[in-house]
This record gives sequence, structure tokens and C-alpha cells, in this order.
Amino acid sequence: MNLKSFLSIPLAICLLCSSTFTAAATSDITNPETEAEIRAYLESSPSATTTNEYDILKEQQDSAHAVLDSRTASEQEVEDAKEILSFDPVEHFYDLQDKGKAYLEEQGYPADQIEAIMEFDGSEDAIYRASASVTADLLILDRGISGSRRYFEAKYIFSWDKVPSFCWTDLISITSDNYYHVRGSGSSKVYYSSTASSNNKTETLTVDDMPNCYFHGAGVDIPMTKNYSGTIYHALTGHMTVQFDNENGDIQTGVLGTYVHSTIVHDYSLSASLGFPGNASAGLNLELRKGMSEMNETGEIVKVK
Repeated sequence: MNLKSFLSIPLAICLLCSSTFTAAATSDITNPETEAEIRAYLESSPSATTTNEYDILKEQQDSAHAVLDSRTASEQEVEDAKEILSFDPVEHFYDLQDKGKAYLEEQGYPADQIEAIMEFDGSEDAIYRASASVTADLLILDRGISGSRRYFEAKYIFSWDKVPSFCWTDLISITSDNYYHVRGSGSSKVYYSSTASSNNKTETLTVDDMPNCYFHGAGVDIPMTKNYSGTIYHALTGHMTVQFDNENGDIQTGVLGTYVHSTIVHDYSLSASLGFPGNASAGLNLELRKGMSEMNETGEIVKVK
């Protein structure tokens, strides 16, 4: 990431993954729906991508130091960099440790993460043990031709292994450079879990057109925590399915699945925009607005013959 692209963003995590159409070679599940099916699919999928939130935090804070060392950074850019550097993961986990095991159980932290937090000693290895990782994958469920119209259906799935350190509002999206999101299409489901309750929660969230994507993308904003009668539930697993079509006879298109995990409170809905190179085979250029940053961009090509 260059300095200019960083200057306009406060701290955030963006996790990107995409793939061409392949059924999971080591799993009988081809269209995972339930929480258990999503986890099983991701465990067996060779194209799934896993990222620890601490790795992205380090990258963001390295970039923030570069801004503070720059002689050309504006006052706002400096303030944004200071905001990024204000989060101290060591302080965060010691604070959770001080609150105690009972508090963590009430807040829905899983047993292995509670153990890692209660044994936290401030080392980098301890930070990794206490931090959460998200695994995600992009599936192409269907494709075909109807008259002059070509179409495909894409599904994005994700799963967290622990409770994230930053539980504000996340974003998942699917974007395509040559095909268009079919207006009104799309479904999503997010599974909320808490060890403090035997009842998990499920929510269906609205799939919307992505702002500034010129109708080439759709996404879902995910509230990461829910409070039901005093019990805290965390969004740990979910999926989104949308349809894309094209009347111009294009056989192929680049498709990208995106997960954005925000590390600060936002008072606006997250959004992402896609730049089009004019040729799908040239790859995708994801341009992220305030509150996001790039990571592991792996645009793929879907062909509809």
C-alpha cells in the first residue's frame, strides 16, 4: 500500500478472497448453508483464505508510523494515523484478563480463547493465541445462458474461529467487473453464537447494491454483536448469495469476494468500489474508501460459455 492510499483511512481490516468455480474436492458439501456446513466446507476447501486480525493490525500500524514520519502528511492524515496507533493489543488483552473468566464467559468467548486470555503474558505469541482469525471463500454455484443473457450465481462464506477484538460493523461483498448484480437478487444469513447461552441466534440481513460499484457489486453490513435479553451474541459464521448477469455477450468476468473487519466505530455504512481495467483477464483493482485497506487481492475469472 502506498502512502497516499493509506492517508485517508483510519484503522481497519480488509480480507479478500475469490475463486473460480470448483466444488470442494475433499467434501460432499457443494452449497453450504448451516453453520456446521460452512465450517466443514472451509476446512476442506483448498481455495479458502485465513487471516489473523493481528497480522493486519501490524500492517496498518506500520503504515501509520510512515505517515507520522512523513513531512507532507496533512493535519487530518496525522490524526488518522494517531487513531490507528491508539489501539494497543497488549493493553486490550490485559484489560480482558483483568475482567476475569466469568465476564468473558458472559460475553460469549469460547473456552480456548478464554484460556489464552487468562494466560496472556504480553508476548507476540500470546497475542496471536488470543486474537481471532477469519476464514472465507467464494463459490460459483451456477452459471448458464438464456438467449443473449449470460448469468452466474455466486456465494461468499466466512467463519471466525474466536471472538474478534474489534466488534463493530463488518462488511462482506461480491463484485464482478463485466457482469451486473441482478437487482433484487440476493440472500444472506449470519449465525450468532454465545457460550453463555445454549440458544444460538440466526439473522437474515439485507443484500444491497454496493455504493460506487456502478451496479457491479452487492454486499451486506454485519453488526458483529447482538444483545438478546442481556446475553451477548457474536457473529461468527455466515453467507451471502447473489446473482449476476450480462446482455453484452461477454463470456468471462472477474469476480471478487471481500470481507472487511473494522477496528474502529463507524457512524456510516461501509462500502467498497471496484475499478474496471476494461479486460477481465487483466484482474481486478479494488479501491477501498475510508475505514478499509487492501489485503490479499486474488481476483479470479469466471467463464460462461
